[in-house]
Amino acid sequence: METRTYEREKLYKEVWVEPMTTVAKRYGISDVALRKHCKKLGIPTPPNGYWAKVQAGQKPKIPNLPKSKGPDKIVTRNPSMNRSSSLSGIKNTETLSFLPEDHYQTVKGYCLSLVVSAELTHLHGLVRDTIQYLRSRKETTKPPLNRVLNIGVSDDQKDRAYKILSTLFKAVEHLGYSVDIKAPKAERYYNYERRVHDNVTYISLGVDGVPILIKELQQRVEHKPTKEELADQKRYSWARIPPYDLVKNGKLNFEIDEYHSKRKHWRDSDNKKIEDQIGEIIIWIMEAINIVKDRREKRETEEICRAEQERVRLESEKKRKEELEQLEIFENHASDWSRAEKIRKFAESIELKIADFESEQERAKIQNLLKWVRDKADWLDPLTRKQDEILGESALLFDLLGDDWIPEE
Repeated sequence: METRTYEREKLYKEVWVEPMTTVAKRYGISDVALRKHCKKLGIPTPPNGYWAKVQAGQKPKIPNLPKSKGPDKIVTRNPSMNRSSSLSGIKNTETLSFLPEDHYQTVKGYCLSLVVSAELTHLHGLVRDTIQYLRSRKETTKPPLNRVLNIGVSDDQKDRAYKILSTLFKAVEHLGYSVDIKAPKAERYYNYERRVHDNVTYISLGVDGVPILIKELQQRVEHKPTKEELADQKRYSWARIPPYDLVKNGKLNFEIDEYHSKRKHWRDSDNKKIEDQIGEIIIWIMEAINIVKDRREKRETEEICRAEQERVRLESEKKRKEELEQLEIFENHASDWSRAEKIRKFAESIELKIADFESEQERAKIQNLLKWVRDKADWLDPLTRKQDEILGESALLFDLLGDDWIPEE
């Protein structure tokens, strides 16, 4: 770890020349951490609204550096160098390629400046509510379950987990993301009573998010049989003594629970703690959420394509049905026309036989029959309009089809 020196007079000049966030980035720490150093050194810092007045052309009064009996400088070990070296190996083409170059550098610089607080103060709201829920004895003083984090660590590591998650939540919200607690498994069942164990923490950007989890690693420890276990083993043939126990070992593991995420796990090692990897974790969370977003947009695009294909198919099917109905109408009229022509030809043949009848009365009957038959043939013919006293008006082909039924050339 590299050491950093904060000299009192130098730092006093810097914080009144540039905003705290700018100076903090130069030191590789957060502006909150820089304010703490200023407070320890007795350095006055610009109040809220100071830089807005400067940008407006005003010249606010700068207080003098007061005399102090405290230290003139502070020397600290800066763990951000380890994070810097780990993040510097991430190329723009590997992560956050969806960000513009200037935005990428801003995000990367912000992540590099993050430092997990050494004190359990100024916690994120969800972390505060979780602590209150676990410490409250009365149900009336407990926050709602949708404000309680599911953290799988031992009591000895809870403070560490709280500080890590608080820093993480504040950072992602600063970058425009949101933190939500959901219970996706519990919500599947009707009238199911929700438990803290069902809660899953999501980091989201709009509708896209990834679940995260912090837990303590376990290791196998040889099981020491108890007196009761030894007695049961002698008494019962089915009794078995487990060969080992799983014991939490004090090492934390952070996980992005997303299948397509390029990197999912970070854990404590001898050289690097989770706290030293907080900036890298945030970058990979952003990358994972972007992957989820790309997959969602791809699914939506495919769904739109499928919907369009279905629309075209249904429209084609509708046109096909209309064509078949039109063809059926023509077939029916063709059949009627064929019947009408057949009747007419038959009437002509009958007419040729009239001369064969000697009786005038019989020939008159045949003439009346021929008139009736030809009138019915005209009524049946779809190309002829005919009004019949009994059958009514004939169905004319072009009246039935209309303009919409005439095919285009």
